[in-house]
Amino acid sequence: MSIYFSLRTKLFLAFFSFTIVITAGIAYVLYGHIKQDHISFLRNDLKHMAAIAALQVNGDMLERLASPAEETSPAYQEIKRQLALIALQNPDIKYIYTLRKTDVAGMYSFIVDADPDQTSVAHLGQIYDGTALPAMAAAFSAPAADPDFSTDQWGTTISGYAPVYNSRGQVVGIVGLDITADTVQAQFHSYARTLLYVLAVAIFLILAVSMIMAHNFSNRIRNLHQAVGDMNVGNLNISLLVEGSDEIDCLAAEINELAVTLHGERENMLFSVIAALVRALEAKDPYTFGHSSEVAEIAVQIAEKMNLTEQEIFKINVAAILHDIGKIGISDVILHKTGGLNETEWEQIKRHPAIGSAIIRGIPALTDVTQMVLHHHARWDGKGYPYSLAGEDIPLGARIIAVADSFQAMISDRPYRKGKSTTEALDEIQRCSGTQFDPRVAESFLRRSANK
Repeated sequence: MSIYFSLRTKLFLAFFSFTIVITAGIAYVLYGHIKQDHISFLRNDLKHMAAIAALQVNGDMLERLASPAEETSPAYQEIKRQLALIALQNPDIKYIYTLRKTDVAGMYSFIVDADPDQTSVAHLGQIYDGTALPAMAAAFSAPAADPDFSTDQWGTTISGYAPVYNSRGQVVGIVGLDITADTVQAQFHSYARTLLYVLAVAIFLILAVSMIMAHNFSNRIRNLHQAVGDMNVGNLNISLLVEGSDEIDCLAAEINELAVTLHGERENMLFSVIAALVRALEAKDPYTFGHSSEVAEIAVQIAEKMNLTEQEIFKINVAAILHDIGKIGISDVILHKTGGLNETEWEQIKRHPAIGSAIIRGIPALTDVTQMVLHHHARWDGKGYPYSLAGEDIPLGARIIAVADSFQAMISDRPYRKGKSTTEALDEIQRCSGTQFDPRVAESFLRRSANK
């Protein structure tokens, strides 16, 4: 009997020691990869945010700003307000500003700085030495981001940049935005605390594992190792199978939660900018105020009537909220015109689905959403835009949004016409079923309306 317990003890100690080393090693490697990947994702996010911010800056107004005396001009104040709004909606952004080239390579001149601190704000015409920042020069051709942190009089930051174009398609400057090292370090500390918590739970679970489970532990730890490997290469869309409630299953659940947490934090920065753009669009176009949320509500009701999955309904809801985001790239003169549009103006309006899809294309999780935004003006008969898709070639979400968008537009008052009655709008949906609209979607919408 004593020999049996001696062997069991040795097995347990060997199993425990080995597993502690493996778990700690995985946590160490995972944390190292998380730090490395986070900087990579952060650089991509900075480029996307800078590109989105650049779309909101009026290049013609920016180009005309030349003298420090113009800091009180309406043009300067309007650009500063737009930049400040972006920073306000994303607390991680410490500084946001615009620069233009000077005659000296690597030297740049500030145009508009949205820093509210008058003791540190960069004034119009103030020179900045960017010779050590090649990404700043590269940004005059395409969005770019610093490879690592740099230090200047404003502190230690990592920055993203994007070109600003005037109405002639010429680059007149760049938008820059900075995130401080302290902000990024706080994110790392959050990851470390989460990893330490998972490691502590793992140690507790390992102590509780009995010797009779040692023979199948290697197979189960292999699954965990594979999941960690997926996370190391950036795949956070993992879901370990949890079949019971023992210690290893609990560890799998913790890793699942960690993956969800990391995925959410990675996407949160871009989502917050998208939300800010929606609010900016609503402020820019009075008609759009409330329109997107109402279209989303109708689209979700249609999707539910068609018995789509929760995931499909979620994507359709997001796409419906963002379907008109591309109008942020359309001239105010066209958006606010009270009469009918001429052919040139109408062609400009028809660009908004493509602009919208370009804005959100940088979010990997929203691939399907991008296609819905791009094709929400496609028609069932192929006479829509921008690519004349027809029938089942049009994403289902786009077909649903097309019905919801058209109905909401018909019942809404516009400066040049009064909205139709609900009955008239429903009749129009019925009439256009099979030509403009997918008959199955139109039928689901009409059944939804009949039951209200």
